[in-house]
Amino acid sequence: MSIKKIFATIIVSAGCFSCIPAHGADYAEGVIVINESQYGKSAGTINRLLPQSATWNYKIFATENPGRSLGSTPCFGAYSNGKLYVVSKFAQDPGAATAGGILTVIDGTTMKWIGQIDNLDPSGARAAGRAFLAVDDEKGYVSSSNGVWVVNLSTLTVKGQIDGTENPFGTDSKPVGDPTGALYFGQCGAMVEADGKVFVAHQSKGVLVVDAATDKVVSTLSLDCVREGAGVGSVVKALDGSVWASVSVNTEGSGSALGYLVKIDPATLGCEVVELPSDVYGPSSLWSSWSADTFCASAKTNTLFWSGSARSRFADRHIYSFDIATSHTQCIADLEADEDEGAESWKVHCPSLRVDPATGNLFTTLFRDVVSTTYIMRQYTPEGAVVADYPMDKGYWFAGPILFPESQLAGVENVAAPSAPSASSLSVRWNAGVLDVACNSSEAATGCVCDTAGRIVAVFNLENGVASVPFSAVPGCYIVKASWASAKFILN
Repeated sequence: MSIKKIFATIIVSAGCFSCIPAHGADYAEGVIVINESQYGKSAGTINRLLPQSATWNYKIFATENPGRSLGSTPCFGAYSNGKLYVVSKFAQDPGAATAGGILTVIDGTTMKWIGQIDNLDPSGARAAGRAFLAVDDEKGYVSSSNGVWVVNLSTLTVKGQIDGTENPFGTDSKPVGDPTGALYFGQCGAMVEADGKVFVAHQSKGVLVVDAATDKVVSTLSLDCVREGAGVGSVVKALDGSVWASVSVNTEGSGSALGYLVKIDPATLGCEVVELPSDVYGPSSLWSSWSADTFCASAKTNTLFWSGSARSRFADRHIYSFDIATSHTQCIADLEADEDEGAESWKVHCPSLRVDPATGNLFTTLFRDVVSTTYIMRQYTPEGAVVADYPMDKGYWFAGPILFPESQLAGVENVAAPSAPSASSLSVRWNAGVLDVACNSSEAATGCVCDTAGRIVAVFNLENGVASVPFSAVPGCYIVKASWASAKFILN
């Protein structure tokens, strides 16, 4: 073990504290964790970590909403327009006294319940929740075991299913634990938006491309481009606006990953297959008992991260980084090697690896094994140095997605297409007083940010397609310009 890692371990030996937050607490800071909790025993939960004080606040949704519950096994969470959207597989857990919703909407700052959707399919047919994407302030998509559903976010009503996204195996009422049921075949999972399109991971079809304006499937990208019969694991959007798909060995959902990534140009839908080094495990995923996986992107650098191992999903022991500009892949954390050197035995838990948009550091939940009640949160630098460990109270948390409300509640929203629809389109994100600008082009260029009166309020230099500039501007509408493109954005 390196001196740097030993020093980090000594620092956290002081431990981690837990407390129950007072009603009316501000939850727009810290790290939010959506927990599936133990199926059949209780509804899902939400915990909050304050890294600076190493303090955990447990079950904060229940604290702020007495008498209400989340749904059964929440598997996804996302912030949009000041709200937190939590997707659960089913509305009520068998062990919960009260029903929640497949989609639960919560105030992102107060954690107060706003509303919910109990069923996605108006016919009553089973459509277990998977992921959520806000298309705009009025419309969202919820992926499910049977297609993608369009939701009116103002009224919290389901407008209908997007044709072409449905489960080709149909629906049935087989028990949740029956792996032969349609629940585990032909599902829709992760979704990202790029260039006015939504890219949807479909278990049996590949990557579906949906026109976000018309809610129509306009293209289907098969993973046969990697090898015949390959399936998709997940999709992520990189800082430069490109879309990346992870690859499964087949469409059956076993979780076995292939050592490839697929880069998708969101403008042309052209695909580039990137083969990973032979000693690198691809991003692991599992469609049966679906949850979001660890494939994710940095908002600070043009870098992808994921976890993987010879045994996928519940035994990930390696964390990798992938530099998009150079295609260099590096194992930044090897938990097997740490164990060989006398460190405690840890594994990366399910979907819990995400990058803090403000700092670029990684947060992940580590656990002993599937039936263990021992969990910690660990923070890494992008290079893999351990910053701190945050022990948790024992429990069957089955910790899931990690969210960063301070950045995600105060983010930049693209509200207009770039002037030139090309691979060099600009994208912008704002994190804690810093404006990140990115494009697909590696061409060096200068640019500026203007307010609506045309005044230049910031300038930047694009190098290798990215730039960061201090930007502590007041909320409002701005234009970011480079020599070949421009984009309008709102700072909330």
